[in-house]
Amino acid sequence: MGAPKTDQRRSCVRPPHLDILWLPRTAMRSVEGDPSDCVLVVGVSRPKMAAAILVVMLLSLFLTFHMLYDSALHTFQASSIERPRPPLLLLSRRLYPTAARRLPQAIIIGVRKCGTRALLEMLYLHPMVQKAAGEVHFFDRDENYNRGLEWYRMKMPHSYQGQITIEKSPSYFVTPEVPERIRAMNASVKLILIVREPV
Repeated sequence: MGAPKTDQRRSCVRPPHLDILWLPRTAMRSVEGDPSDCVLVVGVSRPKMAAAILVVMLLSLFLTFHMLYDSALHTFQASSIERPRPPLLLLSRRLYPTAARRLPQAIIIGVRKCGTRALLEMLYLHPMVQKAAGEVHFFDRDENYNRGLEWYRMKMPHSYQGQITIEKSPSYFVTPEVPERIRAMNASVKLILIVREPV
């Protein structure tokens, strides 16, 4: 008897760590002019195929975002060169308005012991109202009035544009010089008077 047949599939050399299949020559159809003993058939497992597709997709996504970023950066640089930017101070004032001391737009002129403090505190609950701290007595006391409107303004609280500043001095109601002095400061100021029935 002849020598035992060796498995030609095992006799072919297989490179390590590759998912490939080596088939014997006899298992394939003959190809003229092909002297090889084994035919290489490459097989890729599903996880490796998925990993390869994922790598290709991530690479294409990265390149796409890189191109979009470069395009946006170029457009931004071109627009900033062509259009002059507003001054930083003007921009900050527009976005963050500053508070300032303003002369009052409304004055509680009295009457004493009729709840002027309670009225002022109730009005102050509104977010658009700012009140002066304490009674200023600007229009009824000559020493204060002679200090000028700038001194009076410095006694007012800080307020934003659109807020109403209110001052309270109940003795304004009984002082003869007060109406003319208030009118000289601002003819359109609102005068608030609270009274009660005497008991």
